[in-house]
Amino acid sequence: MKRLSLIVAIQGMVIAALVAFIVIGRSGSSAEAQVAPSSEGLVLEPVHLVNTVSIAYVVDPRNERLLVYEYELKRGLRLVAARNIKWDLKMESYNALPPKVSEVRDDYLKSLEEKQ
Repeated sequence: MKRLSLIVAIQGMVIAALVAFIVIGRSGSSAEAQVAPSSEGLVLEPVHLVNTVSIAYVVDPRNERLLVYEYELKRGLRLVAARNIKWDLKMESYNALPPKVSEVRDDYLKSLEEKQ
């Protein structure tokens, strides 16, 4: 039952955010990622693509999940992607340009040692 109410809460947040974002996007203002107080720490990032299409990224840090929703005026709201990001969050780098994270870390630690 708790899972169902969380799903309903997520859907409600996404719909509200996308509708608000469509209105805000048309007025030329910007929106920022926000944590809804009743969402148990969920982070929502709406993105306006064109007049009739918006997407929203929902990140659940506690359960390490990423959800992507799309809202189209004619088709409504649909879930387009979901991913367990547990292992993504543990990667030091992926498809990253130099310098490598390990090189930056090693240079930083070396500079700390030299100061002592």
